[in-house]
Amino acid sequence: GFKSCFTGMAPIPYTILAGTYLASGKVRRYFEYRRADSKYYELSKRKKKDYQKLNTSYPNQLNVASTEVVVALSVTRKVQKVDLNQFGAMDVVEIGLPIPDDNIIKSLVQLDEYAGEVLNQIEGLKQKYPSIQKVHFVASIPSCLSIEIGKRFALNTHRLPQIISYH
Repeated sequence: GFKSCFTGMAPIPYTILAGTYLASGKVRRYFEYRRADSKYYELSKRKKKDYQKLNTSYPNQLNVASTEVVVALSVTRKVQKVDLNQFGAMDVVEIGLPIPDDNIIKSLVQLDEYAGEVLNQIEGLKQKYPSIQKVHFVASIPSCLSIEIGKRFALNTHRLPQIISYH
């Protein structure tokens, strides 16, 4: 007789990890915090018609022998090159919105599309990097997306390289 909901303020790596434990759970109500008016809003069950699509870009010269790759996901803010300095010369695959912003995800359909696209891109890395063993996942994303990505990582662990997430 109860419903599970989620809202989060924890660091992204933690909420991705939490999502891996909630993979078989029934959390399908998400509340996001809108700082502009200090209120929460619930993601709609209805599909919103116009929203930005995620784009993916790869380095001009792929190091196909790489065993480690960085995936930078920009939804709320753009992950900058300076944020990736610790990874040195590793290839960086960028996934992101043309114009990242807070509170950009408004519906469950949009959330599912974004989470599915991220999973597809990470699964597809094996085609471009046959020796890949680790993905360094650097994300600027809302909590609802981090939980859903974690759920999908957990359900597809046998098809994914090791994933290390960063805030």
